Amino acid sequence: MSKKASAIVLVIVAVIVLAIAFFAVYPVTISYGQDGYKQYHSPLSLIQTSSLYTDTVEGTYTLRLDKDVTSDTVVKQIGKRLDNIYGYYACPISVNGDTLTLTVPKTANSEKTSAETVLGNVTAVGKVEILNTVVSNNNNNSAKYSSSAVVVKDGHFKSVKARTYASGTNTYFIVEITLNDEGTKAASALSTGTAYYVALDESLSTYCYKASNSQIQLYAQSQAQSNLYVGYLNSGALGGTLSLDDTVTHTGIGGLIVACAFAAVVVIGWIVLLAKFKALGIAGIYSQLIVLVVFVIVVGLAGGQVFNTASLVGLLCGYALMLYFTYTQFAAIHGYASEKTFASACHRGYADTNKLNLIVHAVAVVLGAIMWLIPTLVTAPFGNIFLYLAVLSFIATFGLNRLFVKVVAPFIEGASK
Repeated sequence: MSKKASAIVLVIVAVIVLAIAFFAVYPVTISYGQDGYKQYHSPLSLIQTSSLYTDTVEGTYTLRLDKDVTSDTVVKQIGKRLDNIYGYYACPISVNGDTLTLTVPKTANSEKTSAETVLGNVTAVGKVEILNTVVSNNNNNSAKYSSSAVVVKDGHFKSVKARTYASGTNTYFIVEITLNDEGTKAASALSTGTAYYVALDESLSTYCYKASNSQIQLYAQSQAQSNLYVGYLNSGALGGTLSLDDTVTHTGIGGLIVACAFAAVVVIGWIVLLAKFKALGIAGIYSQLIVLVVFVIVVGLAGGQVFNTASLVGLLCGYALMLYFTYTQFAAIHGYASEKTFASACHRGYADTNKLNLIVHAVAVVLGAIMWLIPTLVTAPFGNIFLYLAVLSFIATFGLNRLFVKVVAPFIEGASK
C-alpha cells in the first residue's frame, strides 16, 4: 500500500468513526419527524448512572400505609419495580415518617422513558386483577370494571415471566403468569381459550387467556407495557398509597468531570504511543478510538449495571489492560524492526506477546463475568464495565492493531525492506 492510499484510508476511517462518535455521545435529545414527534437519544445518554454522575429527579410523596404494612415493605416493592420495569436497581429510596422520597435518573433509559413517567409507574398501586368479563366485539366500548367480576387478584400470583412471539409481521408481547394453589382454584371459573379482561388499578387495561389450570397468558400492547405488568405482578399491589407532593431536578456534574478526566487519561496514553513508536503508535490510536466508541454504544444500547464509582474503576482497569498490551505488542515489533524486515518484526512481535495477551484477557473476561454475577453495588457494576472492555481490548490487540499496523506501514521507517 502506498503512502497516499494509506492516508486516504486513515482519513476515511477517521471521518466515519468520528461521525459515529458524535452521535454516540451527543448529549441533547434530537427531535425529528412530523411535528418533532420522534426523538433520538444518543447511546451515552441512555447509560444509567448513579446520582453522583448525572442529573436526577427527586419525587417527594405522602405515604399512607395499608393496615399491617410497614414502610420497609413499600420501599422493597418500589425497588423491585424499578429493577423489573426499568432495570434501575440503585435508586435512592428513603422514608421519614409519612414522607417517602425517591430519586431516579433524569437520563432516558433504553425505552426513552422520562423520569416523571418512571416515578409515576413505580409509585402507582399496581393492582392487577383478572375479570370473568369476556372480551367480545359487542362489549369493547361498553365493558366496565366491576369488583364483583374479579376472579384472580393480588395474592393469587406465584411467578411471572415475559416473552415475545412473532407471527408474520406481528409481534405479540406475552406475560406468562403461574398461579398458586389459591389462584388456580379461583381460575377454575374461567374457560380455556376465552379472552378475559385484565384490570390495572380498577381500570380495564388489556386481556388474557387461560392456558391451563394454573397458567394465564396476558397480552400486552408493547414491550414497555409487558415490563410494567411483570414489575407489578412480581412486587404485588403496593402496600399503601403515595400522593405526589413535589418533584425537584438536581444537576450532577460528576459525569462531566469523570468524562473529561477519562478523556485526559486516554489522550495521555495516545501521546505515549506516539512519542515512543511514532507512526506505529497511530495504529494503536485508531484501534482504541474505534473500540471506545463501540464501548459507549454497547453500554448505552445493550444496557447493564448502573454506572457508579465501581464502574469507573472497571473502566480504568479495562483501558489500562488495552493500553498495556498495545504498548508491549508495539514494543516487541519496534525491538525487532532494526534487525529484521518489518513483516518479520511484526510476526515475531505478535508471537512474543500472543500467549500472555491471550491468558490475561481470558482471566479478565472470566473475572469480569464472575464479578458481574455478584449482585452488589460494587462488584456488579465493576464486573459489567470490566467485562465489556476486556472483550473489546482483546478485539483491539488481536485484531484491530494488526489491521492498522498494515495500514500505517508505509509511514514507518524501514517498513518497506
